[in-house]
Amino acid sequence: MRKLAILVAYLLASPAMAEKVIDPSRIAAVATGDFDRDGDSDLAMIVRPPPKHGADGNGIYIYLAEPYEGRMTLKAAAANKVPGSFIYAGESVAIAALQNGSILVTAKNDTPGQRHYEIRLTLAYRNSDFLVAGFSFSEDVPDPIECDVNLLTGKGKVNGQPIAGTPGAVPVAQWENEIGQDICKGR
Repeated sequence: MRKLAILVAYLLASPAMAEKVIDPSRIAAVATGDFDRDGDSDLAMIVRPPPKHGADGNGIYIYLAEPYEGRMTLKAAAANKVPGSFIYAGESVAIAALQNGSILVTAKNDTPGQRHYEIRLTLAYRNSDFLVAGFSFSEDVPDPIECDVNLLTGKGKVNGQPIAGTPGAVPVAQWENEIGQDICKGR
């Protein structure tokens, strides 16, 4: 854990990343893993938006290790991609490294009296870019729905029924949750 703290501090203080400086108090979640499958540990973070940009819409930042250069390089910076304002006790976000090298991002709200939802994005490194390769969504109001779509293949299920569409993995920087929700709701 100490290595991770040193790594995060280095990334946040790097002069080369001045335009991407992240206040450490805005980091909501981190994960390390070998996302580009080169044998070195990489870093993925969910970062809360700056205070002047509102409370909702967390960003995803992914750094790849450059061991021969002795640093990490920002490979994906995608602001306003993960819902969650952290105002209510039932709101949460998480990021995890999967064994296959993918990254799982989860946002959910199970606050009493609120709209309950869970959104899961699976990010995969393909052709030197991080893509949203999978989208899962569940919600209990206004119409209960459970949807899971593999955007690499276009196949999935909505409320237990199979669906098939055009494959459409999207770079994480261009992703909007409405893309997945439109697929799930058949639009």
